[in-house]
Amino acid sequence: MTKRKLRSPKSIQGKTIKTPLAVSLENPDLQPPIFSFEHMVDGYCVKSCEQEDRAAFASSLHKRGKLSWRDLRHSGRHQLGSEKIERSSLKISLPPKITPDIDIIAFRFHGKKSMLGYKDGRIFHILLLDPKLKAYNH
Repeated sequence: MTKRKLRSPKSIQGKTIKTPLAVSLENPDLQPPIFSFEHMVDGYCVKSCEQEDRAAFASSLHKRGKLSWRDLRHSGRHQLGSEKIERSSLKISLPPKITPDIDIIAFRFHGKKSMLGYKDGRIFHILLLDPKLKAYNH
């Protein structure tokens, strides 16, 4: 049985193909965020929101998705920007994957209602939505 060597897509097409790895090598601060829902906490997810909050949440993701991380950082915390949340102010437990060295960030999506998560490169991992303002001390 002979082993066949696979050619990379680059050698097949003769040009560079943008892959997730190539995207991650670019400066994430100059790119818009990618939103991940992979680690959301039960009870603080999209289905726990009222319809109006769901719409506001979707709209806020759409707006932020058109700005770079740098632009978001320079925006006010009650507009499209964010603020760091101290772990001591949290009233809920975070998933074990979220180690103490990870900074928790809050973005507002409807008035003071916020989404909490963390930034990893250009990905913002949304951990929870707090439409009832009960997840942490505001």
